[in-house]
Amino acid sequence: MCFMKEPHQLHYEVNLRRFPRRLVKWMLAVLVLASVYAAWTFGPRALRHGRYLAAQRAMLRHTLAHDMLVFDMERFATELLKNEKLYRPWPELQSGRHAYAPAAFYYPFKLDPYLPTPRGIDGVLFMHRIENPAGDDRLVIAWISVRNMNTALTTDISISAAAYEPAKLKPSTTLTLVPGSKAQLFHTTYWPPLRLWAGQPDPHDPTHFTIPYSLAVGSEGNEWRRTIDGWLRGPDQDHPTEHIVLDARDGPLDFIHGL
Repeated sequence: MCFMKEPHQLHYEVNLRRFPRRLVKWMLAVLVLASVYAAWTFGPRALRHGRYLAAQRAMLRHTLAHDMLVFDMERFATELLKNEKLYRPWPELQSGRHAYAPAAFYYPFKLDPYLPTPRGIDGVLFMHRIENPAGDDRLVIAWISVRNMNTALTTDISISAAAYEPAKLKPSTTLTLVPGSKAQLFHTTYWPPLRLWAGQPDPHDPTHFTIPYSLAVGSEGNEWRRTIDGWLRGPDQDHPTEHIVLDARDGPLDFIHGL
């Protein structure tokens, strides 16, 4: 009896495991190189912008006690100037000019590199988040500028405020001044000197803030504390953009600058 052997079959199996492993290794290598390149190229820029946004957040949330003086001439100025982290003297003293009386200006030095400083700012009166009538967030800064303080005759003082659109997450964005938003009040001081306390946001009206001041002393030497109002308002027939309105609610400045 003859038996035929079945032909021997060779089975070749393709090793499919090595190829995916190699592919994963190449993908990981490319991912690591891309991460290193991105960190090297964009890391410092992103880090700087992150610090900028952190400082901006501090400015938007900046609050001071309602009884904190932010500007004073003569009476408490010398004592306030001992705190060099919060107050500075009349900036023009650095140019060699002298002041006939001491004056203390509140100025947050730690925010100095990020503060969108207008020309002529001597001290900060108010800095906080305020909403425009459309509900958009704005950084509103109010500041004081003083001129002619080197004479004992008169001192010209201006109180100004402006609105800034906050920077976005995109690294190229920064705080941007809203065109036409600036407002000013002017006063020429004789005696008693103008004194200002820290401005406060209105907890009941997100478009409103106040700055307390005094410019009169009673017969018993008591100060009469009064209020300057500030609003962030939308465009109107006189203003093409959103804008700040400053007005003294009461006290001497109301009679001088009432609108």
